[in-house]
Amino acid sequence: MTNVRDLKIAVAGTGYVGLSIAILLSQHHHVSAVDVIPEKVDLINHRKSPIQDEYIEKYLAEKPLDLTATLDGTTAYRDADFVVIATPTNYDSVKNYFDTSHVEEVIELVLKVNPKAIMVIKSTIPVGYTETVRKKYHCDNILFAPEFLRESKALYDNLYPSRIIVGRPGGDERMEEAARTFAGLLQEGAIKENIPTLFMGLTEAEAVKLFANTYLALRVSYFNELDTYAEVKGLHTDSIIKGVSLDPRIGDFYNNPSFGYGGYCLPKDTKQLLANYKDVPENLIQAIVDSNRTRKDFIADQVLKKAEASLTVSTPDIFNREGVRAGSYRMTAEPADYAFLKENAKRMRHEPTEAENVLWQIIRNNNLGVKFRRQHPWHKFILDFVCLEKQFVIEVDGCYHNDETQKKLDALRDQALKDNGLIVLHLTNEEVLHDTTETILKISRALISLPTGEGQGEAPIVIGVYRLTMKSNSDNFRQSSIQGVMKRIKAKGAKVIIYEPTLQDGTTFFGSEVVNDLTAFKQQSYAIIANRYDKYLDDVKGKVYTRDIFRRD
Repeated sequence: MTNVRDLKIAVAGTGYVGLSIAILLSQHHHVSAVDVIPEKVDLINHRKSPIQDEYIEKYLAEKPLDLTATLDGTTAYRDADFVVIATPTNYDSVKNYFDTSHVEEVIELVLKVNPKAIMVIKSTIPVGYTETVRKKYHCDNILFAPEFLRESKALYDNLYPSRIIVGRPGGDERMEEAARTFAGLLQEGAIKENIPTLFMGLTEAEAVKLFANTYLALRVSYFNELDTYAEVKGLHTDSIIKGVSLDPRIGDFYNNPSFGYGGYCLPKDTKQLLANYKDVPENLIQAIVDSNRTRKDFIADQVLKKAEASLTVSTPDIFNREGVRAGSYRMTAEPADYAFLKENAKRMRHEPTEAENVLWQIIRNNNLGVKFRRQHPWHKFILDFVCLEKQFVIEVDGCYHNDETQKKLDALRDQALKDNGLIVLHLTNEEVLHDTTETILKISRALISLPTGEGQGEAPIVIGVYRLTMKSNSDNFRQSSIQGVMKRIKAKGAKVIIYEPTLQDGTTFFGSEVVNDLTAFKQQSYAIIANRYDKYLDDVKGKVYTRDIFRRD
């Protein structure tokens, strides 16, 4: 081996894993970081990070690193003593296997230009893969060293690693020395001292990676299912988690509920480990995968219930002359006497009367061909019964406040409805209570006479997604759990809009509009889902659905 002080290192891939390793090693050695994306290469060479990571950004800007980024893998690998392979390995759900094609592309190029180089695979791979490629390419120069990095803290976790593990073939002194040299490089670049370091077989090292991440997924799923139980039963999740976590065998960490596990590693690693269990008895690994799906199903249902409740129960908080959304309409024509209406708005709210309860049963028990909503909020008015499909309102008169003030409020309401294109049918308290047949006939005749042109369909509920990222200080949303929730919400007929500053305003993300004007986003959303809460949502806290109990990742 070359003297440690004179090593040349190439790193294939500049994602979280590759870039953090490249920076770590370039503190003491020359490192060439290889990528296929010109924009990333240019940013790194200008000492700017292409990913959001506090320590990566700081080290690139402030540290004297011997680091060069390049598109030219051939030149970078030709002179390298070590080639660290950190290319992406996405999970192929059809083959039930990681897509390792990019790993093998690097191996093939290295063997072509520098067959003596020691290759260290850092990419996540299936159990048994390293032995397979060693045989496939008749190459003994391949090690495997798993990474244990957190999103947006990748360099920090290299500087203060929990452990260093290097897998090497047994009985090969040359590769044993190479493994120890590589571990020494990681120790040399780290700030932490006395790092636990293990050397083991290649396949055992691969298994450590998948089992470690699957345990983390298990822990996420456990506290998520605890949270689901607490929410359904009306219990305080935080109290239960605190009580459980004080047991030192469990620990008060990594226990904040979420919409499910996601990100670069956990979803694909759990599925790959499950695939590796073929012909091996198991129940738990499958349950972890299934639990994540169930959690996202539950979250989607809960946020839709919250949005539905905002339509049928709550009174709008905003009284806006310019037409803020209320229900599925926008008020384009304002009532004549706003001051009077605002002063007496509370009189519009009341518990359902006997006649209204009877009418609700009449509507529910008779197939009228359309859907009605009960006590529907419409700006400061509470409408007795609304058919959004037909923009049709039923009001039961003679229930409350038969005085001059109430008559004026009713007149304002009726005129506002008319001015905004809604049609109102008045039924009396007496006829609803004593003449069911006539009540049904009146409603049916009114519905038949309504226009049926375009634009009469019920507008979909709008759900706002606040950030696609998994964590509060991250720019990565690959395989984020909130995307799974989005798909479920859209499948149930709701419209989804997204606030995500890392995407361009006005574009679409898998068919959903990106609305990065935060004020407009809040106004358009009936309910907002946030995997991690943000203070910028404080003014619409009542709209927000989150399970971020402890306000931390």
